Amino acid sequence: MEKGRKPTDYSDVVGKTFGELTILSYTKPQKENHYRRMCRCKCACGKVVDKRLTYVLNGKTKSCGHLRSEVAQKDYSDCIGKTFGDLTILSYSEPIKENGYRRTCLCKCSCGREKEFLLQNVLLGISSTCGLGHPNESIRKDYSDIVGKTFGELTVLSYTEPLKENKYHRTCLCRCSCGKEVSWRLDLVLDGRRTTCGHIKVQTDTTAFSSNKTTGIRNISWSDKKQKYFVSIKRLGRYFRGSAKTLNDAIKLKEEKLAESEQYVQELLKAKERNNKYEK
Repeated sequence: MEKGRKPTDYSDVVGKTFGELTILSYTKPQKENHYRRMCRCKCACGKVVDKRLTYVLNGKTKSCGHLRSEVAQKDYSDCIGKTFGDLTILSYSEPIKENGYRRTCLCKCSCGREKEFLLQNVLLGISSTCGLGHPNESIRKDYSDIVGKTFGELTVLSYTEPLKENKYHRTCLCRCSCGKEVSWRLDLVLDGRRTTCGHIKVQTDTTAFSSNKTTGIRNISWSDKKQKYFVSIKRLGRYFRGSAKTLNDAIKLKEEKLAESEQYVQELLKAKERNNKYEK
């Protein structure tokens, strides 16, 4: 206990009941017990036990231990075979003392994976899937209405079911406007990250300064790592950069950056003319 700190008075809790425990008395803060107080309690079952006072007051300790035993002895056999979320309970363990007398259960997920969970977490809905790599709702969605629709220059002809070896992503077969058929990840086609079979029908920009192998468009590149298009233009030692999610947005952004770069060049020329006048 810190010097000069007045001990808390707990005399008003004597005789009061918390959970199944009625406090009979309590000790002073004990140095050998990290200045914690203990209290003597009488449980509803008649047993007298010593517990940490703060645990009794905050509800962490509710009985002499018989409540935990009752929970541990509860029969959960009716849960076997039942499904909670995406998890079907196959079996459960006996209460484990080292695990706070909690049971574990072996579950089979809707994706086919088997995994152990705390039984109470499954029953309460805290654990509802096997976790990493589990197909989410968007991937299991019905996409039949997109067949025949066009995204960019790609028309969707068909799509696959979620593939486990492909992290549950779907692929789709598309026909490009050039006539070539190609397979892409469905989500990349829908969000505009794949708009052609690989060819790009864009008018060549004579003011651009470098071509890019990832898109075929000067000053626009695609990053697989960041899943974005990047625009980069260099004029007189200064870079004009930006990023976009779709190719169409990247082309628009490029036009904006070209305008900015041109304005920058004009400002430098005007500044140079002013300096020449002053020197004369």
